[in-house]
Amino acid sequence: MKFLIQAIIFGILNIFSTRSPELSVLLCVVEYIIVYYLLIRKDTFKAFLYYVLFTSVSLEMDAFIYGLDEPPFVRYGFFNFPGIYDWAYNLTTVVFFARVYNMDYEFKNEDIRKFFQWMKVLLLTGSISIAVGVCLNDNNIVDTGLFPKLAISTAMRFSFLFMFFYICAVFAFDKEVRNQLFVCSRHILLSVAVSSLIGLFLGFRGKYGSWSDDTILSAMIFAYTPCLMLFYKKENPNSYIYLFAAIAVFVASFYHPSNIGSKWYLIISGSLFAFLYSTLNIKSWKQGLLLLVGILYLIPIVGASVTLLFQSNEFNSWKVMQAFGVLNVFSYSNFESWFNSLDNSAQFRFDEIFNITIEYINKPMYIVFGKGFGGTTLHYTNFELLDWNADASFTQEQIKHQIFYSMHETTSTIYLRHGLFGIAFMFFIIKMFFKKLNQNPWAMFGLLWFIFFWGWCVSFRLGALAFILALAYNPSEDSVYEHNKNQD
Repeated sequence: MKFLIQAIIFGILNIFSTRSPELSVLLCVVEYIIVYYLLIRKDTFKAFLYYVLFTSVSLEMDAFIYGLDEPPFVRYGFFNFPGIYDWAYNLTTVVFFARVYNMDYEFKNEDIRKFFQWMKVLLLTGSISIAVGVCLNDNNIVDTGLFPKLAISTAMRFSFLFMFFYICAVFAFDKEVRNQLFVCSRHILLSVAVSSLIGLFLGFRGKYGSWSDDTILSAMIFAYTPCLMLFYKKENPNSYIYLFAAIAVFVASFYHPSNIGSKWYLIISGSLFAFLYSTLNIKSWKQGLLLLVGILYLIPIVGASVTLLFQSNEFNSWKVMQAFGVLNVFSYSNFESWFNSLDNSAQFRFDEIFNITIEYINKPMYIVFGKGFGGTTLHYTNFELLDWNADASFTQEQIKHQIFYSMHETTSTIYLRHGLFGIAFMFFIIKMFFKKLNQNPWAMFGLLWFIFFWGWCVSFRLGALAFILALAYNPSEDSVYEHNKNQD
């Protein structure tokens, strides 16, 4: 309970810091003092818990705070330390990795071992593929001056994510430590829900580009607060708070949209599916498929109802239909009709996959292992309503050189960097996690993070931790709901 209260306080202070440059600096310094004080005392695990907490409650992106407006001041935080910026966070990750690397442990969990085998191959092939691309000056990557900066920054982001996975897996090796991670992780997610709702009540609002200036001002991990429902269990009376919090953020989002747009409603749908899958104790994949199809058929009805009920909120109505339109495949007779019915944003994401595929058809040597870290694609298609040169689509650097590397979804990102091997990796993860849905509340949380936000926004690291917890969870040893009830 003490950790939960501290998490809520830091969550609220981070929201307050969006209006005070002095508070943003002070808060940033205090957070790092806490982490390094614990590291100096060699309390590495406790330091790691606060490191994850501060990562999760920090408001990483100014775009969701101030919209397209120029920020009123330089806002510092856990990812933007005065003077050294994001290097403070990256170096802290390296410090934790160095601390745990020589610990006495062995990955006995078969799922974790397989996962790291895949990750090592992705790291190796991603490095080799970009080296080949540089030697061939693929898409003029050398002539444009994008190399080596692009390749190094992309490889470093993957490496830091690899380190974070490794740190989590080492701590999850021990049963007692793993159970502490279970408790503290869901407390962090709960604290983000509570602090964001308190900020909303006090009049703090975020922005979503030029489309809405009335969103819930929150840390990015707020996106996964619907997953709190997965931690409800009727035999544990204290778990009602998770279900209540999930319902509260769901209702609040109808009046004040989430800052992740249409994905918010897909995460709600995924969380509801996992909740019913576990509550109904579904054992057969056929029953699970029936439940999933049922939810997908209800989505257009829910979307229409929400649109009518909250028609005064045009942004919410737009994002609801944007999310559900992608899944409404049963209402159209062919692919072209369905594709043309999609919102521009959804069409854009499919168009990225089309262009990457054409890139591989033109350059088949890359198709197996992809373009690697810093790999790029050209723009081949010519859909009338899809403008790759719009400022909101890609950075000015990509538009200037007409080579593109910042994809908008996990699938297209992995497909571009790792080719068919990357797609096989995705299928491996999805298949493995679906098998865990009935016994493991972390599975859907980790899976949704992987599908939507792999490699995007460091403040989503709690999702990466949930990913490892889902792999490490042992139903014969762990009791996510009943372990140390007084902590809840």
